[in-house]
Amino acid sequence: MSMATIVAIVLAGAALLGGVRAWRNAARHRLVLVALQCLAAGVAFAFLFPGAPGRGGELVVLTGGAFDPPELAFGAEVVALPEASACAADDCGSSATRHAQRVPDLATALRLHPSTTSLRVLGDGLRTRDRDAARALPLRFEPGSATTGFVALQAPTLITAGRRWILSGRVQAPSGARVALRDPGDAVLETATPGADGAFRFEAPSRLPGPALFHLRLLGAADAALDEIAMPVFAQAAQPVRVLLLAGAPDPELKYLRRWALDANIGLDVRLGLAPGTALGPATAPREKAALSEYALAIVDERAWAALDATQRRALEEAVDDGLGLLLRATGPVPKTVQDDWRALGYAITPARIAGTVSLGRAFALEPGQTGFARVPLEVTAADATALLRDDDGAPLALMRAKGRGRVALWWLQDSFRLALTGAPERHATLWSRVAGSLARALDEPSLVLPADARVGERVSICGVSDGATVEPPAGRAIALVADEATGASRCAAFWPEQPGWHALADGERRASLLVRGRNEARTLAAATDRAATAELAARTPAGAAHAAAPLPERALWALALLVLSGVLWGLERRAATPAPPTPGDRARELG
Repeated sequence: MSMATIVAIVLAGAALLGGVRAWRNAARHRLVLVALQCLAAGVAFAFLFPGAPGRGGELVVLTGGAFDPPELAFGAEVVALPEASACAADDCGSSATRHAQRVPDLATALRLHPSTTSLRVLGDGLRTRDRDAARALPLRFEPGSATTGFVALQAPTLITAGRRWILSGRVQAPSGARVALRDPGDAVLETATPGADGAFRFEAPSRLPGPALFHLRLLGAADAALDEIAMPVFAQAAQPVRVLLLAGAPDPELKYLRRWALDANIGLDVRLGLAPGTALGPATAPREKAALSEYALAIVDERAWAALDATQRRALEEAVDDGLGLLLRATGPVPKTVQDDWRALGYAITPARIAGTVSLGRAFALEPGQTGFARVPLEVTAADATALLRDDDGAPLALMRAKGRGRVALWWLQDSFRLALTGAPERHATLWSRVAGSLARALDEPSLVLPADARVGERVSICGVSDGATVEPPAGRAIALVADEATGASRCAAFWPEQPGWHALADGERRASLLVRGRNEARTLAAATDRAATAELAARTPAGAAHAAAPLPERALWALALLVLSGVLWGLERRAATPAPPTPGDRARELG
């Protein structure tokens, strides 16, 4: 029973008792006194509850982490959502919060309080299920203090096996805290000290296709665990692509490029020049654009380019305009004729008297003795190009520019293969995977887009699905996914998971896994997400709109009305209690 109901019952009882007393004791004006007693009770109730029944008011909503508000109007309507702690609703200091009404969701609370004209949300904010119900009302948000832990994370849920992936985020933690990334075998991959704003960043490897569960752990003093969160990723096998490699002669760089292509499931067709008119390898330099349509990327060095005839060069350029990626490798002095051809592709090359050694220590986190690499001493000018690779001094070692529907890059680092000799071959694989991913012809097949934080009982949206796609929970029957037509080409479908754990997604020949967290897992991260979303809702409210129904002016009017009515009642009761002066008829009856 709410406070307003209790006060209404008390005032009704008082009005009833006052009316009975007036009826018995008053010598006159009985009906007027009884009516005024009832009217005074109603005015007193309106004074105490200016937002109550039927005239609108502010509804106080307690969420997870809610606290006792410092100022809460007497008799304010307070509701507690399921995630609000027992303390916030039952045994905290404020009388109002002790009598908060428990509701399953905000929509139910608004149905129980139809006169609500604004919301005051306390705590961690509204969860997904409640935000739509709050959009139609002005909202005032008073967040609780942030707890220690992970408050923001950005990481892909689908990655390609064999490539490194980037994980970044932000923590709320005391100074001196560290973040540790642990692999699925619980071995520490890397540790980082968050910046002044709590931000951190990792690059993690992914070796085999399939689901994997990494863990982030926030460590405080004496390596005490302050928070921990699971980071699920699903590594899918790299889609088979074909790369054409034309080289003037074999060298160590080509050896490790072939090794990278094999590990990355890339079909590499190679043609090596051994002498004028002599070549080794099954590949041929196509003479027509159509013959290059099966390739996503072509890699050609300066000697192989010089060996191409005009028809073959024209076929390559036309294929680039049609979407092919082209990587031009400068492995030594570039002939004048090749310089002219490459200038037509957007790169002006001139020999330069600069150091032939560069450092890549910071770029790849190498040990001090492993940082020296060789480059061709060239000066390259390309007005509209962006850097694919820079040395530690910021000088570019590879540039890329668009041409038609494709991209053309120029590369003059000579020995990237040395990254594979440093004891961490994934650095070399990561570098060339980035290069191929930046240049290769775009695939027509849309990729799946999985949510970063799926939770039990909350709507989960998966995009890029085809007709007939299903998701299978850890136990039970598979759930059919139907794409929402309103999402257009994104083809997004939603479902509401009921079980935590890995869910298997089947979409034609494609397979993926999605981890669904339990309701109470990673609560610090979820609370930060709810805070941000609720703050965004509050920011949409025009300034002062949340206080439009503030009851102070109305309460002053009701106070004045109550004062006047009380004065009238007092005066009437005094007159009603005084016997009326006797009339001549009364005196005659007394004498008779």
